[in-house]
Amino acid sequence: LNSNHAAQIRNALQAGKHVLCEKPIVLNARDAAELYALAEKNKLVLLEGLMYRFSPQIVKVKELIAAGTISSVKSVQVDFSFLLHDLENRTARATRQGGGGALNDLGCYGIDFIQSILKCAQTDILKLDAHTVRDSEVDLTNQVQISFKNGTTATLRCSIEMPSLNRWQVHGTKGSIAALRYDPQGSEATPLYVVNEDSEASLISVEQGSAFQDEFRNFAAAIRGEETPFISAAESIENIRVADAIRAKWNA
Repeated sequence: LNSNHAAQIRNALQAGKHVLCEKPIVLNARDAAELYALAEKNKLVLLEGLMYRFSPQIVKVKELIAAGTISSVKSVQVDFSFLLHDLENRTARATRQGGGGALNDLGCYGIDFIQSILKCAQTDILKLDAHTVRDSEVDLTNQVQISFKNGTTATLRCSIEMPSLNRWQVHGTKGSIAALRYDPQGSEATPLYVVNEDSEASLISVEQGSAFQDEFRNFAAAIRGEETPFISAAESIENIRVADAIRAKWNA
């Protein structure tokens, strides 16, 4: 359960074990900072399982941005949802005790994507608005808008009560890139939609991938000291700080 991650990670690190933990690694930034510090002290690898970073769609989006295809990035939009059919049965994904809800289940992906593209820290947020639909247990749908001090913006919608749309978009000063249907499991070869500064559109084919295998390969290589963990401690902690800021808006 998400709510058990912190204690289980702490026990494993204290036992001298490297840890790959499913997302969200923990439920608040305080626990994240403590556990990453413990891992560093014990010279162990602690890695958050955000395997989506190895998705061919996401890799290609970042390659296009790095190549200057859309010039300077100005905004990122993430729409990520699925219909949790057993919502009424209250599995752990839909209980407060289990650390469930839309932000923990899906929002962590969107926050990481936004952060990895815009590279803005929580302290760089100029304004954050968060609107949530909740029931007695968890958040079901979140609509988040963030303005950063450098003039960039981000929009995140995540939901466990809506059928999948999963459209991820990055807009720049000279074009836009969109994953028309991001597929987290890599089971669909979905193209990217690219629009240039003259509003001309093209499709770029993207093959299926093996994100989970790539994640485990990186974890093993990091343990051997051959590679850097694909997501750093600083990135994971910063993502959770943003999630904490979003949750604080629910209670404002």
